[in-house]
Amino acid sequence: GGTTVGKGCKNLTPGELYLGTYDASAKAASYTGMTFASRPSGLAFYYYYCVKNSADYGLVEVSVEDASGNVIASGSKNLSAAADYVLAEVPLEYAAGAAKAARIFVKFKSSGNSSCWAINNDNLSSPSFGNLTSGRFTGSELFVDDIVLKY
Repeated sequence: GGTTVGKGCKNLTPGELYLGTYDASAKAASYTGMTFASRPSGLAFYYYYCVKNSADYGLVEVSVEDASGNVIASGSKNLSAAADYVLAEVPLEYAAGAAKAARIFVKFKSSGNSSCWAINNDNLSSPSFGNLTSGRFTGSELFVDDIVLKY
């Protein structure tokens, strides 16, 4: 059930893969994106997703900004459980007359449902008993491959 997973797990943070940097002192992601001057029509990738709590889902977010920081195209997609790699796409549409692209932002997250971030047996699998060196608490796992921008 939803009981607490031992005393060994102190923090739970969903795994992320993103364009940006990680601020170790603040212990937070900095979603700075990267300089990018073209306008892709979408993002395509393969993923598989091992969900721990059936209420959970993975998440992908993509946006393109102009030089002033205005979003000129964006898209997101919730990723459902998949036992093998499946193709997913996030389309991007630009309004007529939109400014030139200057930056792109891409973020993948292993858990998009914040109600699944509580430390309990519904959301985490515990390490084997007595494993104090390589043991880990594992929640939903998202694997991505072959990420491409579509034109």
